[in-house]
Amino acid sequence: MVLSFRVDYTRQDRISGRDLMINGPGQPMNPVYYGGERLQLLGGLEIDGHSLGLPGYSHFAIEGGKPVYQKLNGPQLSAEWQIGARISERF
Repeated sequence: MVLSFRVDYTRQDRISGRDLMINGPGQPMNPVYYGGERLQLLGGLEIDGHSLGLPGYSHFAIEGGKPVYQKLNGPQLSAEWQIGARISERF
């Protein structure tokens, strides 16, 4: 069994310039409303299938976390939390 912890920081700058093919009144059309900063804390667990008595080479993993800081440019959807899972088998 492996426990993990990670810090994920993302920064996206505003878009510079304009694409004339992207036009309209909607929020996704305005380059000023793109980008921002987000800092997330995530924790995970990975279990080897052998420790559970399974044959073969199985792995089970799950990771989840949530943002502790968000500063978005303009009206955007903020992130509340995320979770991911993986099951793998090697033959």
